[in-house]
Amino acid sequence: MVWDIIKSQSLRFGIQKVSDDQIAMISHTQKDINLHGIYENATIKSFSHALGFNHTNSDFTSRRRRKVSEEERKAKHREVQRRFIQRKKEALEQTKEMVCLLEAQVSYLKVSQEKVVLKAKNGELQLAVEYPLRCRDHLSDALRRMEEEIELVVRHYVPLQYKQIQYARIQAFAEICQILSDPNYQTIGTATLGWVDRRKMETINETAVKFVFEKTFVNVSPLELYQRTWKKMCDAAILRDFFSPALMLRKHVLQQIDDDTFVTYRVIYNRQNREITRAVELSYRTQKGDDYYLITQSVNVPSLTKCLDKSRPWSKMLTWIKLSPIAELEADACRFQYGGRLGNITADGARYWLMEILLVVFRYESLMIRPLFSLR
Repeated sequence: MVWDIIKSQSLRFGIQKVSDDQIAMISHTQKDINLHGIYENATIKSFSHALGFNHTNSDFTSRRRRKVSEEERKAKHREVQRRFIQRKKEALEQTKEMVCLLEAQVSYLKVSQEKVVLKAKNGELQLAVEYPLRCRDHLSDALRRMEEEIELVVRHYVPLQYKQIQYARIQAFAEICQILSDPNYQTIGTATLGWVDRRKMETINETAVKFVFEKTFVNVSPLELYQRTWKKMCDAAILRDFFSPALMLRKHVLQQIDDDTFVTYRVIYNRQNREITRAVELSYRTQKGDDYYLITQSVNVPSLTKCLDKSRPWSKMLTWIKLSPIAELEADACRFQYGGRLGNITADGARYWLMEILLVVFRYESLMIRPLFSLR
């Protein structure tokens, strides 16, 4: 009976054939067990399990395992999501703390920058308050030194002799010819308020400035302008009007040779660069043919170079005004020429005088001829 059951079960589950060893084992087992129904069922179940026939329990276990695995996967996923959200919250809190810290630093930087700006403004205001006082002190000190130098020059000046004056005149006209024949001048390229200019700065042996300005004036004769200009040159107070207010000019007559020749001591203090230039100047007027000349040139006086401060050099200068008639014009007309050379000065001084000379001729025209500008 047991054999029949086993055989039927084999055919049911698709087992093709049971081996003889299995049959022998089953026969042997059949002899040892009780044929009661309970034991028979137990035996059938035992052998069915041994032969792989217990699919019900296997499917249940597999489904149970899959269910457990699914729950574990979901639990792990929830844990990952929980940790991710927690990290996100922590990063957000850190970002908020960093924002607060950066805002505090920015506020501190703004306050520090404002402090620097206010400190700089305070310094500027302090300088604005102190500058007039310092300028006043510098001007007072410069005036005091200039007056002291004039007194010292007056005591030690040795008058020029006739031969020295004649030699200085010969040198002046030779230098005038050389300046006028120099081809290496720079020019603006066009007339400035009627003035044609030629200017240059030299730095070969010493720093110097050369210049020539020319303009034609109508309704004034060369002789008339010659006399008026000489009168102005003899008055130091009026002569200051030809120069910038930034220049403090002091002139003292050391020697009056005749009505057409005199010697002065000239010292100029420049308020902008605080430089002092000085020279003993020989001024005279003369006529050559139809041309009128007014010349001022520096002369060397050995007795003065010994008594004054050697740290401040003497300026070497030559300036002339040439007034010529214009034959082609029937009415009164004058060709005005102003030229010269300023030597033994600093580079800053040379650049300053290159511009100042142009303003000098403008002031001359406004004072001696007519104002360049008029208000209507």
